[in-house]
Amino acid sequence: MGLFDWFKSAAKDNETVAVEIPHASPSETVEVAGLDFQAAVAAHQKWKSRLQACIDGTSQEVIDPRLVCQDNQCVLGKWINGHGAGEFAGSSTFSQLKVEHAQFHIIASEVLLAVYGGRGTEAKQKLEGIFVQASLRVQKLLANLFLEASKDK
Repeated sequence: MGLFDWFKSAAKDNETVAVEIPHASPSETVEVAGLDFQAAVAAHQKWKSRLQACIDGTSQEVIDPRLVCQDNQCVLGKWINGHGAGEFAGSSTFSQLKVEHAQFHIIASEVLLAVYGGRGTEAKQKLEGIFVQASLRVQKLLANLFLEASKDK
């Protein structure tokens, strides 16, 4: 499955967004309106394994939940609150993405707080439940926004 096909399929169902996003071929444009959509999706897909490693005690990084809960610290969040806001001000998909992305970061932070608070079972339940759903919603909205933006090109 090529990258553009992944975006089209992901816009339709949650099963595709659970599949790792493929790398772009040299002929595929993944940057639209100043955002590398492939990198944004891939970064959000990696969060699950990062959080799982924290739960398992195998993480090589210390992730600060006070920073994670801030939705304007990652590349996507900076874009949403910057260039993306100007480019997609009238898009309902963009508005939904902004809300869901903020929620994603809050939930990721809650998983970390549970881990660092010694509540591993709670962390795992959050990760497998509400976190996965939040992640899928963000990825699906990114796919929809990518397709909307690509139509305008």
